[in-house]
Amino acid sequence: MRILHVESGLNSGGEEYRIADEVRWLNAAGYQAWIACNPDSELFQTGLTHGTHVLPLRMMSTFSPLSTWKLYRLVRKLNCDLVHTHSPIDAWISVPLRLFGVPIVRSRHITNPVGGSFFRTFCYRYGCDHLLPTAKVIRNAFLEHNRIPPERMTVIGEGVDVKRFHPNVDGGNFRLLWGATPQDILFGCVGMLRPEKGQDVFIKAAAIVWKSSPSARFVIVGDNIKKGSSMREEYLRIVQKEFGYNGWKPGRSISLSRETPLILHGHAEDAAAATAALDVAVVPSLREAQSRTTPEAICLGKPVITSCVGGLPEIVEAAETGLLVPPGDIEALAKAMIKLAEDSTLRLRLARKATMEGRERFSLNSRMQETVQVYRKVLTSKRQLVNIR
Repeated sequence: MRILHVESGLNSGGEEYRIADEVRWLNAAGYQAWIACNPDSELFQTGLTHGTHVLPLRMMSTFSPLSTWKLYRLVRKLNCDLVHTHSPIDAWISVPLRLFGVPIVRSRHITNPVGGSFFRTFCYRYGCDHLLPTAKVIRNAFLEHNRIPPERMTVIGEGVDVKRFHPNVDGGNFRLLWGATPQDILFGCVGMLRPEKGQDVFIKAAAIVWKSSPSARFVIVGDNIKKGSSMREEYLRIVQKEFGYNGWKPGRSISLSRETPLILHGHAEDAAAATAALDVAVVPSLREAQSRTTPEAICLGKPVITSCVGGLPEIVEAAETGLLVPPGDIEALAKAMIKLAEDSTLRLRLARKATMEGRERFSLNSRMQETVQVYRKVLTSKRQLVNIR
């Protein structure tokens, strides 16, 4: 089977990381897969660096006959069996290919509602052969507002590379780097600094926890180097206001202590080890489909506190693998963190449950087997339709 993923986005985030992971899995499993993406995108540059099969295709507008023609030529040149699209621009560019008999699968990675108008719905109902929402909440919205037939949708959530994210990963070097002692209860957020990720909520909640739980410590792992982004500076201003010091770790000798209980580590290449260093992973997202960091933390055997938003309640079993709090509720998040800081028995019980369930529920291999089944189903339907004609 030969699959061409198409992604028009210029920036890098969970969606792009997932596409790269899926293409690597497909090639390792004996299939042939590529990613067609903008040559000036972060996905393309990262793909070149890490040896992912990326191909340049400029896509800047939903209506671009030239991009459509180049995509069609690429499909013919590679003799692709199927095209898998991910974003609005690449999805619209791919629509005409379906008229020429190219099977199209479309993923939907975000929970933003799709308008119910004919134009908004067209690309999902008629522009692809099968739709892959990444969470049940997205599928339910399509059923309710866009009347997409349920048999044309399959929910496939985030997959985790359990060879990298497992309970035996050692986070000791990160704890040493941060100055965390064995007695410290370390809460942390891991992920790119973005407004919708709610790291500001985490900082403000940490300031409340700090006053009542002497052993609690806090770390934010991630950065945002996108041109024009001021997220790092904004969060450092909040840290300065709440704690009275500059919490930026890179290039400084700052360490976790009672006087400096929170630090911003910046980007960490080894996200598995950074998350393994935590006692509790916190995902305070304001909007989320299915966070990568949440199932990764569970596969590492970590208790998780997440916002009850989007597809996160589909990942975290309340009081089983973690705690759920209302999105943006600083007081509720602080209360949940205090509860886990002071109740070691609860932390251990949640961690044990996470350790038991992580590999079975979230392995990338299982998710990709489901995806390949969808590919085969679409291809079989196409062949049957051709034979009927």
